[in-house]
Amino acid sequence: MTKDNGYKAWLRPAPPLRSSGKKALVIGAGLAGAASARALAERNWNVIVTERYPHPAGGASGNPQAMLYARLSPFHSPLSRLLLEGYVYSINRLSRMKTDLYQPCGLIQLPVKDGELRYQQQLLACGQFQAILAARTRSELSRLSGIAINRDGIWFPQAGWINPKALVAELLDHPGIQLRERTLVTDLRRTQDGWIAGTPQGEMAAAQVVVVACGHHSCQLQQTAHLPLRSIGGQISMIPATKASSALQTVLCGRGYVAPAVDGQHTLGASFRLRDDWPGCRPQDHRDNLHNLMETAPGLARALELDKLKSHWLTGRTSFRCTTPDYLPVVGPVMDVLRFRDSFSLLAKNARSVIDSQVPWLEGLYINTGHGSRGLTTCLLASDILASQISGEPGPVHEDISAALHPGRFPARALIRQSHPVRQKHPEAAPDRVEL
Repeated sequence: MTKDNGYKAWLRPAPPLRSSGKKALVIGAGLAGAASARALAERNWNVIVTERYPHPAGGASGNPQAMLYARLSPFHSPLSRLLLEGYVYSINRLSRMKTDLYQPCGLIQLPVKDGELRYQQQLLACGQFQAILAARTRSELSRLSGIAINRDGIWFPQAGWINPKALVAELLDHPGIQLRERTLVTDLRRTQDGWIAGTPQGEMAAAQVVVVACGHHSCQLQQTAHLPLRSIGGQISMIPATKASSALQTVLCGRGYVAPAVDGQHTLGASFRLRDDWPGCRPQDHRDNLHNLMETAPGLARALELDKLKSHWLTGRTSFRCTTPDYLPVVGPVMDVLRFRDSFSLLAKNARSVIDSQVPWLEGLYINTGHGSRGLTTCLLASDILASQISGEPGPVHEDISAALHPGRFPARALIRQSHPVRQKHPEAAPDRVEL
């Protein structure tokens, strides 16, 4: 292998496209798909976006409120750097959109357990994040939030919430983007002119580039079936606002989150369903959300009169987050995994093998998924990273972040672990549980 900035061949950008055409197909009209389409359209690509549901944001991006917030780490890691850079990028991008799209009301992160308190102390002591967060006392947080807070915590003054459906609609509102709803892509076929997508209604016209951005459904396509994507169900609860709870002015986060009331209701969530694909709402999940709120903010629980609520009265919504074993999104080019396993089989014997083979990229095929519960923080930046790779431009982040997100990491790890098996934590045990 030739050296290229020290990165393994399977973590480098794919070679430039041989075709000069600028037609792209994006599969999925959630936040990742809409952001990918917009990033390409702004680079003068003609983009068709397909959506299996009757309308955009029909999946995990369809909740009434999404929180912009970064659960950072005091330790230097690609994930922490991605979250920090994605958080700042999203704030800057949203500030240039419609004035009523983003509500930067601030966010309070409260420690519910001793481990959370130690984490916050380490986060503050590391001195890396003074520009975006600060320690605040319970009295200061009570004043900021408008609700009685019973413990000290961390204040994110630029954080807030957004209506993800409105954001998706804004991203798709571009003359270079066409939306095709009720269109399920079942297969992809490579031709001399690009890619053809098969649907139950027939085949779609060829596109030079395809971006797979349909969450955990992404692994249903043959070319991306090797990626270890997992879905985690999450149910939100809609709680009727009271006169007292309407005083809440900020997002509160601890065990779950609660946002300021919109149209007379607070969004409360979200539950965490492991190995459970039930799409409906359950009273038990409502009860769990209510319990988490009582632990996080007893003052707000009293203001909402939760002791008088019955879980079977509540409405809500269940959606499925897509995550990965290392908790990082999957953003970049897709390879022919069978040919890769054959050409790079020596990795199964020696992870340090020097192999003089080219990575068999599937030219023009890319993916953007696996954002978990952090989509509002990471999708906009990830889509800019991806569009830069496709267009052959310098990327918006350092190469080590792009390499950490690269889809090629998983086939290579699978080969290497054949000779060095490592017991992996289940991907659904990721720290997404306490993130927004």
